[in-house]
Amino acid sequence: MIDFIFVVEKPASWHYKNLDRHRMHYSFAANLHSSMMTSLSDRLGAGVYFNPKVQMPHGVIKYGVVGMDDLLRDLWTWDSLIVAGRLHKPVHHIVRDPAVMKAAAANLNAAMAASLLLLPKDFSTKDLLECLCGLSYRGDVRVGIAEDRDKVRRIVKGSFEALQELYHPHTQMVFKQRGAHDIVHAAISRIVRRSSLRQALLGGLTAGATKGFTYLSAKVRKCWKGSTDAV
Repeated sequence: MIDFIFVVEKPASWHYKNLDRHRMHYSFAANLHSSMMTSLSDRLGAGVYFNPKVQMPHGVIKYGVVGMDDLLRDLWTWDSLIVAGRLHKPVHHIVRDPAVMKAAAANLNAAMAASLLLLPKDFSTKDLLECLCGLSYRGDVRVGIAEDRDKVRRIVKGSFEALQELYHPHTQMVFKQRGAHDIVHAAISRIVRRSSLRQALLGGLTAGATKGFTYLSAKVRKCWKGSTDAV
């Protein structure tokens, strides 16, 4: 399944038009006014509204919708790490907006800085990449339940060269900060725990009972299959 993130200027207006064209993408949320959907994603879902398991002509996709202001805030400040965390991994930018690209570069720089603080004095390239990809999973309430515990390891294994290329411009960052590991880990975990819980609650509401159960069941099966394979 391919994941998309659509960055829009006015989420409420975008959802209003998208509901008119693709109402079947939404579950019970189709009965809500677009402004209520945006408010729900802002208050409960960390600013991102996801439509999972959307059937398209060439396969199934999942897409999230986020306002430009919310995206930039997350990239610059790690407000939720919902989108910023996704951009810690290799992605394809369909539209290369200058403001977004600048913020995305700063996001990668911050990820490298945080990872260097979290890692021990001696570490391998694999250790560094797993730390970078794992930042947005620290404190995630879904890990171990609906998210594979080995997901980070699998991401790094499948995207090793792409990750090296992504972070190559940031590898010159070298500094030492003793005693910072626990502080940085706790701070990132608080961000992710809060936003992942909100996103999980929103996902349960917006996906609808049938689609939500199907999607969650698939995630749980994948999670437990990964755990079994790792034993």
